[in-house]
Amino acid sequence: MSNLRNAAIVLMSLPQDEAAQLLGRLQPRQVEAVSLEIAKLGRFTGYEQEQALRSFAESNPNALGGSTGGLDAVRTLLERALGSNAASTMENLHQTVEGRPFDFLKAVDPQDLLPFLIDEHPQTIALVLSHLSASYGAQIIAGLPSDRRLQVIRRIAHMGPTSPDVVRQVEQGLEDRMSAVVKQPYKRAGGVPAAAEILNVCQRATGRAMLESLAEEDPDLAGKIRRLKSAFEDISRPGDKDIQ
Repeated sequence: MSNLRNAAIVLMSLPQDEAAQLLGRLQPRQVEAVSLEIAKLGRFTGYEQEQALRSFAESNPNALGGSTGGLDAVRTLLERALGSNAASTMENLHQTVEGRPFDFLKAVDPQDLLPFLIDEHPQTIALVLSHLSASYGAQIIAGLPSDRRLQVIRRIAHMGPTSPDVVRQVEQGLEDRMSAVVKQPYKRAGGVPAAAEILNVCQRATGRAMLESLAEEDPDLAGKIRRLKSAFEDISRPGDKDIQ
């Protein structure tokens, strides 16, 4: 086990008052490092506890029942050790352990996020995009109606510090609404290539009639399908040796 993990387990094995006194004797960087390790610790076994304590004193493994770390445990220790100064350290730990706001969107395609943002107030959209990468945000901006793009960019440019509570509320609301997308990402299917391939295997007269009807309603789409349909037909013409 690492030294930090050992230290975290030893602190969690002590009575809270004694652990808090010990934590209070460390340097600020050490306090934050050990606190972070406690926050990530979760449940540990009696065997792990024995291993960590072995360098300090002999212990009876049968008397050690294990314990639990986590953010709640480290919050109690920090409040006892640092008093009113514990808040800033806890905020840093929250950001490190739980990640940056809207981190869950890293696994979401921008095109899947867009329908959930497009009807939101420009200030809400600006808040979300300001926490995402520029390339990700650019794809969202491109999908917004033209009259709203400028509103969102202007609000991002003028955005100042935002209350963490507000950020968490917006993040939680968005995550709840997008839970199905986050847990089960959509598989990409369909599109112009799929339509062209289907028409390509239809009977020639049927495919031609459908394309002519589509050209009357949506000439651009019909043109895209024709170009791809021709490409599929071209591929089918060469012989095996030509393909090789």
